[in-house]
Amino acid sequence: MPPVSTDPEPVSEITIRVLATTDLHMHLLGSNDPGKPPAPTGGLAGIASLIETARAEAEASGVPCLLFDNGDTLQGTPLAETLAEAPVTPDHALVQSFNALKFDACGLGNHDLDFGLPYLFDVARHLSMPLIASNLEVDGPSPLVNRHMLEVPLRQPLPGGRENLRIGIFSVLPETTAMWNADALEDRARVMPVLGAAERAAGDLRREGADLIIALAHMGPDRGDKPSPLKDLTCADAIIAGHTHLRCASAAGVPSDTPPPRPMVMPGYAGSDLGVLDLHLRTDQTGTVELVAHESALRRNGPGAPQNPRIQAICATAIWDTARKLEEPVAYLDHGLRSYFALARPTGTTALIARAQERAVRLALAGTPYAELPVVSVAADPCTGGRGGPWDYVHIRPGIVRRRDLAALCPYRNKVWAVRTTGAELRRMMNHTARIFTQLSPDAPDQPINDPAYPGFEFDTFYGLTCTIDPTRPSDRVQEVRWNGSPLRDDAPFVLATNQFRAAGGGGGHPARAENILLRDVALVREAVEQTLNSEGYDPARYPTPWRFACPVPIRACLYTSPDACRYLGDELSGAICEGETQSGFAKVRLSL
Repeated sequence: MPPVSTDPEPVSEITIRVLATTDLHMHLLGSNDPGKPPAPTGGLAGIASLIETARAEAEASGVPCLLFDNGDTLQGTPLAETLAEAPVTPDHALVQSFNALKFDACGLGNHDLDFGLPYLFDVARHLSMPLIASNLEVDGPSPLVNRHMLEVPLRQPLPGGRENLRIGIFSVLPETTAMWNADALEDRARVMPVLGAAERAAGDLRREGADLIIALAHMGPDRGDKPSPLKDLTCADAIIAGHTHLRCASAAGVPSDTPPPRPMVMPGYAGSDLGVLDLHLRTDQTGTVELVAHESALRRNGPGAPQNPRIQAICATAIWDTARKLEEPVAYLDHGLRSYFALARPTGTTALIARAQERAVRLALAGTPYAELPVVSVAADPCTGGRGGPWDYVHIRPGIVRRRDLAALCPYRNKVWAVRTTGAELRRMMNHTARIFTQLSPDAPDQPINDPAYPGFEFDTFYGLTCTIDPTRPSDRVQEVRWNGSPLRDDAPFVLATNQFRAAGGGGGHPARAENILLRDVALVREAVEQTLNSEGYDPARYPTPWRFACPVPIRACLYTSPDACRYLGDELSGAICEGETQSGFAKVRLSL
């Protein structure tokens, strides 16, 4: 009879739980501004309560639990700017919150570079978890790391006696960050191709003994003719995605013939969701670990989510400091600005942004060979509901304009750029942006005016040109394009006033060629708007209508907008009818085109 072994039985099956956030954009509380109504999500404070519950579930089941963030954390609300203006200390609201929640690792998003490398590095030095940037090469010392290995303790040892599971983590951000954040990179850092960097980091992690590799991929799935590297990250066993603000818990974006489909979760935007991946692993007698199954889910963090009191206390001082700054008066408006109807007609919000960009570009080009070229200025409404919910609109009332209003109108730190272009290229861009509309039919009166697959902030309006849009057409929807009253010539030269995000192809467009970029970083768009308001004000009569719908047959469709919009229908959408609210809180407005 063989001797009885006293060694523990080898573990044949293991489950680990992975929790994830992404694109928080400094939404730390359910309301980041005491002067405004509560936000639609509970922010990080609400996510913290969900994290506690998910961790308790894992603990009760004897399952190890990890927590990651996938970037675009440092920028996005006025609170972010308050924090970036002060020295980073352990009391920094984001640093203290992440340290309190004990994140295991964080990835980098493109907007995390918006305040520059020194600020990013200071934040990284104060975090108690690694900040990973696998495709960002930095010259000289840096607190960022290329990859990270987690040693996850197990309740029972693996075959061979090993008591830890080795989880390798790498992080990649979009390659176009090189253009979006060129000024922040300061010639000290370079954005490397995603797939090459990912394969090198994953290869190093495998050689270092990783049993499982998780990618913090700050990117979303393919969009039309704009492929994404996400589906090609075959070097990772599981993926946490982001950047596009979508909500997804599946193997979407991963080839269906990959055995088994790799787990993926994309937990929305601004703390809308906590991503939960339960990964089921199997080991053989040699201790080799294999991923055999998974569950992927999103846990919603709505406006009623309980707020974690510790996170609330951490953020309180910074929140009130921000509120005081936002009350500062900066300009005056004789006419109100609203984005409620941005997907049904041109708005004053885009007109003001476009005029501010045009003015900044004309001043900067004065005395150059391009000073006499006509300028077309392109702008989009940043807040048009959709994924942001029925509260996600801009409404600036007549009277004193405060910093709070400018922050709502220009929530991102976009900078004014100027690009040399032609009539043919402008026409192509206009048709590209018109894809946002549903292909409308005369037989479907309840059809939505816009395709929800595209966020409203991707719809650009081109000031300096006029056109009609026929949403019944499958393509070439933009018709009758005119400049100065005459048909637009394909070979006509123009200067396009835009921002660095659009110039780099952001919003699904095509990036400008480097030789066509005339001006970079003329001014922050927000600053250009403030200067324009104080130098010439805003008069809607100054701006000719840049576009209108023109359908060959009568069309009925529905616009879903803020309930507050219904009181302005008579002023802005003649003939439209408000037909009540949807379950998600949007007003249903009937349009006749």
